[in-house]
Amino acid sequence: MVAFHGVPDRRAFETQLSFILKNWDVVSTPEALDLIHARSKRRHAVWITFDDGDPTVVANALPALAAAGVEATLFICPGLIEDGAPPWWITVRDALDAGWRPQKSLSITDLKTAPHQVLKRHEHEAMSFLGTHRTPWLDARTLEMWVQAGMRLGNHSWSHPSLPRLTPTEQSAEIELADTWLRTNTVDFIPVFAYPSGFATPEAQAKLTQLGYHASLLHDHRLARRGAGPQSVSRLRLDAGVDRRRTRAVLSGAHGAAYAGARNGLHIGP
Repeated sequence: MVAFHGVPDRRAFETQLSFILKNWDVVSTPEALDLIHARSKRRHAVWITFDDGDPTVVANALPALAAAGVEATLFICPGLIEDGAPPWWITVRDALDAGWRPQKSLSITDLKTAPHQVLKRHEHEAMSFLGTHRTPWLDARTLEMWVQAGMRLGNHSWSHPSLPRLTPTEQSAEIELADTWLRTNTVDFIPVFAYPSGFATPEAQAKLTQLGYHASLLHDHRLARRGAGPQSVSRLRLDAGVDRRRTRAVLSGAHGAAYAGARNGLHIGP
């Protein structure tokens, strides 16, 4: 399972996708779910997913995917589409780049683990600083292009919070609001979920099970293991358009192993 985010360069992504198709078995959402639930076996399978709803996915990745006959899944936050606003980290980044300086200096990395109220306060301050000069995000018309091309949508929560920072009731609302929106606005919706920032919680898992979700995906830079369980499926992060060497290292699992080793204090390399 591989997770992309934005796709800044169409030609670079086309080259990367061609390389992936030549070396891996790219699967659809139903095929990926068969693998996750151990109903089938396939070697070197890759399920292509995109998180968040960056509009460059539709502008730059969709033409390549459609031309190649590849079905991909875009995990979206319907609340961002309804508001016409980018996710909080894009707003904070844009404000910082434009000269905004919060009273208490916090980086985007800090805010990912900050209490939810602290994160929202900084986001609102950044929005006020930027005014209308904000990065455009995915809208309903652009999203329709994705769906009409035969691509899939998945649930990425309503507004992309850090779920562990929310109460169980707030977590349930984030999941259920997005689920209702997707079931109402999407034909043949397959209930799959990607945890915002990859942070899973027992409360979220219980809610997803209650709603009948077939799989929920992490963002842990690990290879997914067949039959490992549908509520904590590993995914590899891959930047769109990187060269063949980097793509191979990530999809082979070598980069993920090095990443995990580094986090555990192991020495990797010479």
